[in-house]
Amino acid sequence: MVDYAGVIKKAGIFDMDSVYNQVAPFFESKMFKVNEAEYKHKKGPYKGYNIEHKWEAKVQYDVYAGAEFTIKITLDDAYDVDVVVDNKKQVMTKGVITVKIEGNVKTDLKKKFDSPFKEKLKKIYEKILIKPRLDRYKNLIGQIGFEFYQQIKEKLEFEASKNG
Repeated sequence: MVDYAGVIKKAGIFDMDSVYNQVAPFFESKMFKVNEAEYKHKKGPYKGYNIEHKWEAKVQYDVYAGAEFTIKITLDDAYDVDVVVDNKKQVMTKGVITVKIEGNVKTDLKKKFDSPFKEKLKKIYEKILIKPRLDRYKNLIGQIGFEFYQQIKEKLEFEASKNG
């Protein structure tokens, strides 16, 4: 089950370096440990290239629960273009960018509930004893995910208006 999911897809000209450089600092500012888990680069079917970046951001809230985000940025048929912004020439990217954000609350971090009987105890523990705490974490994941979504979306819209 995903506690937060968001997707942004945009075609046009944008500053990929600027988008890329927002991922780690944003989640690190929220106390997450960030790891770029995957990077793929290959020639596209036309004149451009396809790139896929995948980050994992994790945080532990207490001994039992934490959170994890997966951020995937893909570029399709992208290529570099020269653009004049504020009377300065810049190299930007033209193509289709897709940003997928998923966030989840993770429980039983130490794997204490590892047998079928303990799984039943885990359900009781989570649905009755610590439900308010887990609900707070899920709300927090929603807020963080939406804040990041808005930041990236605004960045791409701002660049589109500058280069439009």
